[in-house]
Amino acid sequence: MYKIAICDDEPAICNMIQNVIIDHYEKTDKKIETSVFYSGEKLIESLNKGHTCDLLFLDIELYKISGLVVGEKIRKEYNLESMHIVFISAKTKYHHEVFKSDKLVMSDGRSIPISRTQKYKIHKIQNLLQRRI
Repeated sequence: MYKIAICDDEPAICNMIQNVIIDHYEKTDKKIETSVFYSGEKLIESLNKGHTCDLLFLDIELYKISGLVVGEKIRKEYNLESMHIVFISAKTKYHHEVFKSDKLVMSDGRSIPISRTQKYKIHKIQNLLQRRI
């Protein structure tokens, strides 16, 4: 079972990503499980209970705790190096922050700008998922 989590404080973004994931994996024989978190705190609570995932779509600008802080916790405190993190943001200003942070060790260094057209967003996510099969 391939576990995919989405953490974004905007339900519309979570729904869009989850729909793309479900549509993509319906075409394969791979079993998936998706989890959605609307805050970094809820994601951290889940990690504290021992729940993990293989792929995490993580918004950078969350309400109380930044996605960059959550990503750092995942790498440093939970030692989850095998979890692939894809940082998402509607603001392009964060793109460089993700890559210049020496505290984050990302497995694949991917970032998806969510501010572009719906078709483009879906295409980028599908391409990422295709490489994960």
